Amino acid sequence: QLFSFYLNGIVLEIGRKTRRADEEEHGVQTYSKLWGRKKAVVILSLLFIIEYFLVILGLAHTYEKYFFFGGLTLLIILIVSIYFMVKFLKKDLSGKIVETVSGLWIIFSSMSLGLLPYLFFSLAK
Repeated sequence: QLFSFYLNGIVLEIGRKTRRADEEEHGVQTYSKLWGRKKAVVILSLLFIIEYFLVILGLAHTYEKYFFFGGLTLLIILIVSIYFMVKFLKKDLSGKIVETVSGLWIIFSSMSLGLLPYLFFSLAK
């Protein structure tokens, strides 16, 4: 779980510094400028996937009761996140999309490690 939270910091950093070409600021180093937009988005998407599997491992070892719900919830968020990453590249959307998706990914991946499943099953009783 610790490594998952470490990856969240990297996701936040790359997500907030990936932009469209016309959004780049002079003198500001961004990952989209250093690596190119496509590479930055691919790396960010790979981080989402790696973290998804880390969360699954964490759920399997600590919250067996919530494994299916937490895993399924985060899988849906993963698919939606990657969809928006692809849309950012193909439709030339604002870098705010990447920043927002990265932030939402961090929230949901962290919450999937126990809070979301716990709330769901507690309220369902």
